[in-house]
Amino acid sequence: MDKSSTGVFSLSLKLYPGRHEIKFVVDGIWKIDPLRPIVHNDGHENNLFIVT
Repeated sequence: MDKSSTGVFSLSLKLYPGRHEIKFVVDGIWKIDPLRPIVHNDGHENNLFIVT
């Protein structure tokens, strides 16, 4: 992961088409991005990415 001069972190991944659920670990704590779509599974929240 890279941090830009504006403080934004970025990462490039090659993902297969489909639904992908993700979270981030920040200082040892699992976090989601509140600005991205959120899905709820078995009491857990994840961000949703759809790759076409």
